[in-house]
Amino acid sequence: MFPAFAAKAPQAAVPAAAAAAAQRLTEQQRPAGTNNLFVAWETLTHAGNPP
Repeated sequence: MFPAFAAKAPQAAVPAAAAAAAQRLTEQQRPAGTNNLFVAWETLTHAGNPP
């Protein structure tokens, strides 16, 4: 094993309240509806091979 990868730094745990607050903020700021540019690009690039 490579010495640089032998030990990982400990990760700080995210408190549940902070995670819930981050999710609420994300959902409040997320635009509603579809992303027409993404849908158009997927149609153009995958029209012959639907997912």
